Amino acid sequence: MEDGEANEWVAAFRAWVWKPDSVRIRGISTARLEIYPGGFAVRPRASLQRWSGWPVVEYRWPAVVIETLIPLGGPGLLFEMSGRLARCVVRRDADRVRGALARAGLAMIEVRRWGWEASRVVPAHVLGEHAGDVPRAVRRAPATIAMRRPTL
Repeated sequence: MEDGEANEWVAAFRAWVWKPDSVRIRGISTARLEIYPGGFAVRPRASLQRWSGWPVVEYRWPAVVIETLIPLGGPGLLFEMSGRLARCVVRRDADRVRGALARAGLAMIEVRRWGWEASRVVPAHVLGEHAGDVPRAVRRAPATIAMRRPTL
């Protein structure tokens, strides 16, 4: 987002990003989540950007999956980073994040599942009418059954 667009922000939060092939840092935020009309951006903290190995991500899809890992994990936004599934968690401000996403005009799909920190793709039937409204890395295509002809 350009400096001139900063006045369009709905909200900004300190966040923690989980990406499968990157170093995980505990205890401090690793990113800034900026929610604005029609989407959000996930930016690595300036002090971590040089070695974090991940770029600024601009999310412009009409829907977002909020995955809550139970029993201990908080809700996180699923998104695509460099073609892979990633997750952005805002600690202690889940209701404010949901409110900001609603004000930004994003449809929210809530998913709850057991887990620690690794996210999983969401089946298309869970996404329902929003299956095409989230990035490919977030959704799993419906299973297809291969039919074979009987041999005589």
